[in-house]
Amino acid sequence: SPSTESKPVNFIAQIENIDFNKTAISSDLKLLLADRYYFKDKTPCNTNTLSARAESMGLTTEEYINKIRSLRPAILDDRYFYLTVDQCDAGGTPMLTGIELCTEALCGAEYMKRSSDLWLDDELQPTVKRQATTVVHMPLPYDKEKKLWKVTGWYLESSEETGEVMQSKQIAFEGYTNEE
Repeated sequence: SPSTESKPVNFIAQIENIDFNKTAISSDLKLLLADRYYFKDKTPCNTNTLSARAESMGLTTEEYINKIRSLRPAILDDRYFYLTVDQCDAGGTPMLTGIELCTEALCGAEYMKRSSDLWLDDELQPTVKRQATTVVHMPLPYDKEKKLWKVTGWYLESSEETGEVMQSKQIAFEGYTNEE
């Protein structure tokens, strides 16, 4: 059942994507230019999208652009954010008024679980999960006979049901290293 409160609501979520220069409706029913944020799960406003703009966050346009730019790597890395939305049903489009990258103090340890996987691109350079083509699971297993760590890279594929990136059963490369 939708909330009947028209006060700010805090929640924790993963941002899937941001579409820039979309429209929203102000509380006095005027058309606004705003960015649309897509979330992996439903927000407290019972939708997968919320809007934001520099003004809703109390920032200048430049500060807002810099904030979004600084959050992009964490968004691509599927990290969790602590968000505040101004209201869910007071009229007009609900607007984000705060976006912070989760810290243990802000969100709790369960939202801080970092993948112990090393995501690699086509050139085997470290990257974020969404742009990776292969994955190496860490920590590396140690081969006592060879006195080396075994490195196995796995190709990635998208789940047909969910679209989630996951390890395939196909090995991309194998080898050994003397550095963990």
